[in-house]
Amino acid sequence: MEDLWEIHQGEYGTPTFFFYKDIQATQYANNEARLLFTEKYFALLKKYDEMNYFKRGRILHSYRQQRKL
Repeated sequence: MEDLWEIHQGEYGTPTFFFYKDIQATQYANNEARLLFTEKYFALLKKYDEMNYFKRGRILHSYRQQRKL
């Protein structure tokens, strides 16, 4: 996932996946890519989920381009 710049977990636990370019965000917004990102992100979270808080159905996500400040 070299196109992925950063994952930011929002205030309500919803991750936002940032990409370097708009076209990359658009390409990864399809259902197959969303499923892949959801599975990978869920696996990462579960490593540290001692209280079994995270559930696969609760993971929602959005895709954005990196913004330079």
